[in-house]
Order: sequence, then C-alpha cells, then structure tokens
Amino acid sequence: MHRPPRSLPVIALALTAGLACSATAMGHAVVTLGSKTAKASGSGNLSLKIEHGCSGGLATNRVVAWFSSDWRSIRPTGPVGWTPTIAHAAGGDWTVTWAAVGDPTPFAQPFTLTMRVGWPRNPRIYTVPTLQFCGAAGMAWTDPYTGPADAHHQSPADFPVPRIRVSPR
Repeated sequence: MHRPPRSLPVIALALTAGLACSATAMGHAVVTLGSKTAKASGSGNLSLKIEHGCSGGLATNRVVAWFSSDWRSIRPTGPVGWTPTIAHAAGGDWTVTWAAVGDPTPFAQPFTLTMRVGWPRNPRIYTVPTLQFCGAAGMAWTDPYTGPADAHHQSPADFPVPRIRVSPR
C-alpha cells in the first residue's frame, strides 16, 4: 500500500486537532474516472470533485493531493480561477497543489480538479491522501476505510480518502 509523505501525518494530525477544537471544517472529495477503467500501465483522466467548502460557510482556497511514486505521470489542470502546481520528489512521490487565484471558491459552489495520469504498472487499489484548505481551517482526507473508484462507481463521499482501483491490462 502507498505510504504518504512523512510530513502528511504531522499535517493531518495538526489539522485534525485544530478541527476538533474549532469544528470549522467538513468537506468531501469525490473521485471519478470518466466512466473508463484504469488499466495498469495505461493512461486516463482522473477528476477530484470538491463538493463544498468548510463548515461555517468558509470558502476553499487550496487543495493538496499526494500520489505515490507508483504513478507514472500526472498532468493537473485547474478549473477557471485555480492554478495547479506539481512537485515530483527525489523518491518519486508526487504532490499536486491547486490554489485559488484571487477569491476562493464559495462554500456552496462545487468544483472539479482534473488531471491526466499515467496509471501505475501494478493492478491494485491506490490511495490519494488529500487536504482541503479554507484559510486556516482544513480537512484531511486520510481515512483508509472506503471503497475505491472504478469505471462505474465513484469513491463514496461519506469516507474521506480517495481511492482508485487500477485493473490488469
């Protein structure tokens, strides 16, 4: 199973502690694959829909997603008003950050972050730990207990971590 960057548990713990005290964030990420099967060593489209901002009516201004070194390539795009950046670590892990340009996306306005990816070579389920930021508040989607997205099902919005099933070729 993919291990997120060493800094992710610290960030997630800090966010969780802050959220437990302030009750300022709730959010969901829904992964879809455009009705296509993710096939090992192939390529395809992956979308991450942010359904709403953080509780208290807070607007989203940044989303960060981590992909393991198993992913062969990632080319993020952003909806209008968002700029994606990508970092490829020496160990091969990817960090994709989408930042709002100008005003953040309002609480009740869903938006979708898209990317073209090179699916991993090995068929299995991959997790994509994701953090949503609404100013100083945030939501860490790192809970591993959820069903994966595949060609016909989205990753359930009730469980935080996005998961993707990569099938054999």
